[in-house]
Amino acid sequence: MKRSSPIVALVFGLMLAVLAPRASALPLGPTLQAGASASFPAKPSTLRDQWNTGFGFSGALMFKTLPLLSIGLETGYYEHGSDSGAFEETVLEMFPGVQFDGFNYWFVPLTAVAELNLLRWGVTKPFLRAGAGFYRVGTTDFSASGFASDQIDEGVLGDFSESAFGTLIGIGVRTPLVPGFSLSFDATYHAIATDGEATHFVPIRVRIEF
Repeated sequence: MKRSSPIVALVFGLMLAVLAPRASALPLGPTLQAGASASFPAKPSTLRDQWNTGFGFSGALMFKTLPLLSIGLETGYYEHGSDSGAFEETVLEMFPGVQFDGFNYWFVPLTAVAELNLLRWGVTKPFLRAGAGFYRVGTTDFSASGFASDQIDEGVLGDFSESAFGTLIGIGVRTPLVPGFSLSFDATYHAIATDGEATHFVPIRVRIEF
């Protein structure tokens, strides 16, 4: 029995090596990422008060440069629907009884991103992500009806169109699905240096990587 124990240990060790692939054993090189998210307005208070939880889509080209580190470029589109009731209240004194629709708030980032796996071994791994780049910000068209509604324009509602520098930081977890495909979940905090007060939003995303 004592003679067989090294053989059993060797077989058991080989099984672990097969069933629990290491991060360092994964090939270096490029990966594509595609994601969909729910996006939550964070700051300023006007963003939370006048726009609702939105949606987002994103894509990235990442390069695994080290066993635990990937870097690349990420872009996306995030849109928050306006709270028509909140906007109607803001113009109530000047335009009583007005009906309002549209004016959704959107963001298009183009950022350099780095993702760092927090575990070297195992299959499912948590990771940190951070990045910086430029954000295009704007609003969709709107419609209004009611008393003097033809006088409502961006001068009344505000002009939110601009390009600004921004940063992001987030945390997530990644797990393989089948060879060549992985699934990840992450929450990322975006901060955009918009004119006046900075704009912040938080997408919670599901993403595939291949």
